[in-house]
Amino acid sequence: MNEDNQILLFSFFIFYLVFGGIILLRKNNKKVIIINLSIHIIISSIFWYEYENVGPGGGSFVVWFFWLVFNGVHTLILILFLLFYLIRKNNN
Repeated sequence: MNEDNQILLFSFFIFYLVFGGIILLRKNNKKVIIINLSIHIIISSIFWYEYENVGPGGGSFVVWFFWLVFNGVHTLILILFLLFYLIRKNNN
């Protein structure tokens, strides 16, 4: 496994770690869990397909980069959602 794939794997690890926190806190609200997991699986599947089947010339690096950006943005949104939920829960 090369370093690029290790970076991508680490971003997936962070995403699923945050996602696990949301699952633990929002057990009753399955809608949030299903929507986020569906978005992540669908878009990651598209990126994976493009990453594996794109031709030479730096195209796979571009797909890898945008896949990493997607994971980072989605993880950041989930972290903000988690913080908002925790702050709201503590104020009540």
